[in-house]
Amino acid sequence: MSTDTVSPLRQRMIEDMNARKLGAHSQRSHIYSCKRFAAFLKRSPDTATPDDVRRFQLHLAETGMSICNRIMTGVKFLFLFRPRARSHRTCSMTTFWSSRKSEIACSNGSRRRP
Repeated sequence: MSTDTVSPLRQRMIEDMNARKLGAHSQRSHIYSCKRFAAFLKRSPDTATPDDVRRFQLHLAETGMSICNRIMTGVKFLFLFRPRARSHRTCSMTTFWSSRKSEIACSNGSRRRP
């Protein structure tokens, strides 16, 4: 029996993923992605700015992470699909993801064949 407690942010994220009927593997992957993002930030990912997300994406690309797209999908879920109060920061994060929709893949184009 585990005595670990679940943070409110993680609990809300799990509830949101359950509401969207994401599978167990997808949920585990999204949680792992946000955990990596929090380790990179050295603080809660809920306090991240668009610049923090961009720095993390660049960090993944520079380190040659082959799972960059999967990690960024989990981070994207945290900011786009979680209902929260509309604040300036939330609006700026939504704008950030909308404007970077085509750029979100770290190396997506290099693997495609004509």
